[in-house]
Amino acid sequence: MSEYYTYCVVQPVIPKHLINDEDLRFFKEFNLEAEIIGQYAMVYAHRVKMYDALYFNSADLAHAASVEVEPGIYADVDENAIYRRLQEIILRSNGELKWVSIEKSYVCTTMDPYAFGGVAYFITAENIDYVSTHDWLEGKVGEMGISTMDEFNNTDRQNSAIATSDLVESGGRPDQRSLTGTLEIFASFSPDFVGAIEDRTEQGQHDRDAF
Repeated sequence: MSEYYTYCVVQPVIPKHLINDEDLRFFKEFNLEAEIIGQYAMVYAHRVKMYDALYFNSADLAHAASVEVEPGIYADVDENAIYRRLQEIILRSNGELKWVSIEKSYVCTTMDPYAFGGVAYFITAENIDYVSTHDWLEGKVGEMGISTMDEFNNTDRQNSAIATSDLVESGGRPDQRSLTGTLEIFASFSPDFVGAIEDRTEQGQHDRDAF
């Protein structure tokens, strides 16, 4: 069975005195851990300052979490809350921390083509900018005057949306219905590839039934 992971690194290391306990609890809910980097040197206002810093990273970043918004009150939030929290830290640093970047990579234990890719965020006090490998590749294909959606009718588009929705609802593990929708999308590209995926799907269903 396929397993899906999101790796994440945050740059630069952030001065420890800019991070409070609430920040640490918040990030931990998303599996975003902080490693202490002692005596980090930074050129600031033409002087070299030495301080303890935190390096944030994750080997399995969560895409949603339940966080405490008020004492005893919790709310479900998605990963966009991470980027807004980092922007808040920049704002309250009073110019000491000017930017934060985040790089994420999506990986899968099997070579499923729809499970790989990456994104990057660049966060400042004013903006949160974003780029993804998927968007970049789609743009390059568009420059060729080709649309990857040209061959799909409305039913195919709906199946694609259902497959994506099912994938998210299942926590990143596709069920039979989501894979069926995905196979319909891939059908216009490679019959041999679709046959291989169908074999894997049937085997996966057999394994789940046996389990």
